[in-house]
Amino acid sequence: HEVLLGNWTALEAAAQKASELGFTCVTRADICEQPIEKGCELLLATRDAGPRICEISGGEFSCPVRGNGRGGRNLETVLRCAISLSRQKSPHHTVVLSAGTDGVDGNSPCAGAIADETTVERNWGVRLSPEHYLAHSDSYAFFDLFDFNLILTGPTGTNVRDLRVVLKSV
Repeated sequence: HEVLLGNWTALEAAAQKASELGFTCVTRADICEQPIEKGCELLLATRDAGPRICEISGGEFSCPVRGNGRGGRNLETVLRCAISLSRQKSPHHTVVLSAGTDGVDGNSPCAGAIADETTVERNWGVRLSPEHYLAHSDSYAFFDLFDFNLILTGPTGTNVRDLRVVLKSV
């Protein structure tokens, strides 16, 4: 048997594209298999400074199901990060993407989502608190309010685990 593709393949391709777009790219091998709470903390921890930083990581966070909602670890990762970003009030603009390379996240029809520090604020007054969606493992319902946040690829026919991208700019 010979392995043709792995998570490193997705990470390398994302890093190459980010560099082509003018970002200083850092691949975060230290963010891979953590419990989701710890992984999200690491994703948002300011590690590198600069005007256009792209931090890329892969693997799969462990994410317990706490309710009968829709979604998976990628949607929950992005929602947790969006909540943290809304509380940080950082001078940096930060965008978080997390998606499954198989095109499916948990029991949802999407691969993942994208959010920034304004995502939670845009939800206030529309529905329930973002924490309510987390408590019921229903992160898909939160992002479904804003269909432009969802990553919809359909099944890709392959799976080299998850890909996470955090873009930071000043």
